[in-house]
Amino acid sequence: NLIPRLQDVTGGEILINDKNIKDYKLTTLRERISYAPQKATLFEGTIRSNMKIGKEDASDEEIEKALKMAEVDFIESLDDGVSQGAADYSGGQKQRLQLARSIIADRDFYLFDDCFSALDMNTEAKVKENLKSLKENSSMLIVSQRISTIMDADEIIVLDEGKMIDKGSHDYLNENCMIYREIVSSQIERSKDILYDDGESNNFILDTSYIKKTAGGK
Repeated sequence: NLIPRLQDVTGGEILINDKNIKDYKLTTLRERISYAPQKATLFEGTIRSNMKIGKEDASDEEIEKALKMAEVDFIESLDDGVSQGAADYSGGQKQRLQLARSIIADRDFYLFDDCFSALDMNTEAKVKENLKSLKENSSMLIVSQRISTIMDADEIIVLDEGKMIDKGSHDYLNENCMIYREIVSSQIERSKDILYDDGESNNFILDTSYIKKTAGGK
């Protein structure tokens, strides 16, 4: 809510390209942001018509490129139908279609709000690899509860109950932040995910509010 200024910060400031977001015209700010929420929303029509919501004049070639980046490999053509509520598609498929629509918007800033949550780990890894090409000319911020999603970030910001607990690289946080270390341990134990850091550039937030714990701080 804060980055697109659906709500304004009550303390501190948010900068995009070293400029306070309050100094942008609201329409200009929002035109620079592509947003994908956790709950994917598709509209009755076709794959093509849904993709054109992201970019009205998108060519079929642009749409197909975005679909490929989002690992949408389950459709036959851009004319495939989308029913009301997209009932024919699984949660992970809906999220991939929404990601493609966000990608095709071609914005300066991509905000992905836990929108990888329904993807299996293999698909998520492929999508993240594909998204690296976006980072050359844009910034990316991902809110996630999955360690595997945020491990290769330039900077990870750990939030708990809406407050920043710590920030840094995965290695730094795993060594110095108790909450982060507990999350890593619990997720490895649950899923045996293979975690990696390839050193590529992007920015992510890890929201830990869902975790029940007694320990706090570092």
